[in-house]
Amino acid sequence: RDGEAEPRPGAEFFKAHDLIPGEEINCFGRVLLINDCDEATKRWLRDHYGVSEFSTRYYEPPPQPSRIRPPVPPHNSFGTEEDSLENTKRIFPKAPKKDIAKLIANDKKILRFRAELDNPRAEDREREFVIQFFLADDTIQIVEKKIRNSGFEGGVFLRRCHPRKNSTTELMPKYFVTEDFSLDGHIVILGHKFHIIGADEYTLNFME
Repeated sequence: RDGEAEPRPGAEFFKAHDLIPGEEINCFGRVLLINDCDEATKRWLRDHYGVSEFSTRYYEPPPQPSRIRPPVPPHNSFGTEEDSLENTKRIFPKAPKKDIAKLIANDKKILRFRAELDNPRAEDREREFVIQFFLADDTIQIVEKKIRNSGFEGGVFLRRCHPRKNSTTELMPKYFVTEDFSLDGHIVILGHKFHIIGADEYTLNFME
């Protein structure tokens, strides 16, 4: 036809009888496996070329190499550990998702525990603390009771934060939950060992 290139002398081209399901063909240097064909094509091949058997073949996919995840780098002390972890997941990090329902349901709900230092030094025996556990986001704040002539100013001992429960040598942090607190129990917060000696009425009712 007009505009169609003439075939080169001696050139060989694929014909219909070359395209049989289950056979391989070399197309532009690539080996292609003909997996299958529809029923109309099978009838045409059967009527015109007498092909009576059609085999369905598929290449077995090569085994996928095991994906090695690089270790999570340690927290660099900038921002929260959740923020730093998001930086390792994507190029454009997103802020960690917050449990909005939990924040609304537990807004301004705080568990307050009276505590003292566990196995204290002589100068620490009279010190008394209030450990506040915020139910909205599981953060903790510790306030030291002011005692005159104790040598300690009192006030905020630990500002509200998300202290780790496990060691910093472990990359994935674990945080405190309400079950970690109990009357006459012992708890370690950022290396300080506390003995819980009491709680307010709201906390006692919550723990029942």
